Amino acid sequence: MKISVDVYVTESVDELILGYDFLERNKCEWLFSEHRVVINGLSIRLHNRSSKCTVRRIYVRESVVVPPDRSVNVPIRMPLVSLSTPKGDWLTEPKEVRTEPPSGHRDAI
Repeated sequence: MKISVDVYVTESVDELILGYDFLERNKCEWLFSEHRVVINGLSIRLHNRSSKCTVRRIYVRESVVVPPDRSVNVPIRMPLVSLSTPKGDWLTEPKEVRTEPPSGHRDAI
């Protein structure tokens, strides 16, 4: 079975989300108790993926100056890995992102 569909790709979500219009147009039946979904009459087995702590990226939304020996709240943007929050502790480490190319890098002419 082939299905053509326009999808929206974003850094904010890492999992596919099926919209109501797709589900209706493709005569989808979500059979939760049987762990399967039916799309246009084709039954597809679903597999549960346990939530786990993963490496995440946190992006600073705006430039902020943090004085030495201080803690400040910094506005961030954090893409979702899934729509549920994994159980576990969260730890962040700062990492400077280069805005200039590495030394020795030359633009192609």
